[in-house]
Amino acid sequence: MKKEVRDAFRIHYKWTVLQYAEVCRTVIQACREFNVPRSTFYEWKKAYEKGGKAGLARKKPVVINNPHKLAQDAVDKILHLRQTYKLGPERIMWYLERTMESRPQSPPSTGPLFETG
Repeated sequence: MKKEVRDAFRIHYKWTVLQYAEVCRTVIQACREFNVPRSTFYEWKKAYEKGGKAGLARKKPVVINNPHKLAQDAVDKILHLRQTYKLGPERIMWYLERTMESRPQSPPSTGPLFETG
């Protein structure tokens, strides 16, 4: 079954449960009849009141603040390397390790760590 059809069936199912609860006038009976938890029913009801039938559509989760997000200049550089030079992920990583100036530099060594005696 195609994704669009499956999504349309889900929306119709949710709408049917909400309409059945209106007709029979008890949420408990509607939830028992369709085997839906009441908390889920009230989430669907809230979404329906807010956005109508379109509000019942499944929404993908969105990450608001990703701590591992790359800086925009790095993303632009990766896209440029990929589109212009057709480099693969290993070559891009190799190139960025050698050219990006935002990496912290290790302090220069002053000699051996341990004295030999």
